Amino acid sequence: MFGRETQVIDCREGMGLGRGGGLAQRGTLSETGRPDVIAIAMSPGRRHITKPVCEITHGLRREGIQVSVLVLEAGAGIPDEGPSDKMAKGYGPKFGLTQKEIEQIARHRVALIHLGNIDSHVIYKTKYVLR
Repeated sequence: MFGRETQVIDCREGMGLGRGGGLAQRGTLSETGRPDVIAIAMSPGRRHITKPVCEITHGLRREGIQVSVLVLEAGAGIPDEGPSDKMAKGYGPKFGLTQKEIEQIARHRVALIHLGNIDSHVIYKTKYVLR
């Protein structure tokens, strides 16, 4: 190869979405051979795009850092513990982590979490994840 370094990345548990299966489904993990860094993405949807996480992982891999990517099963919305005035009044998704996701994250040394850009979501998701 010319000026490139090969990285082996384990395929996802489930088939991707869209033409060619390019978009990751919720609740999937693509894992590298060395569990140093994991990038965590919210669940894909109408309002959630995966591009920021793709750009982050692409940049890190270009620098020779192996990055696993986890797309959360319930990565949309805010946790149940959020204030009632910020909640979707019973509509919409609730943010959370499954036990399996917690174990997958724990295998890595560093976790990069993309929480979106909605102020109330970022604050309450961060508090939830740090607990």
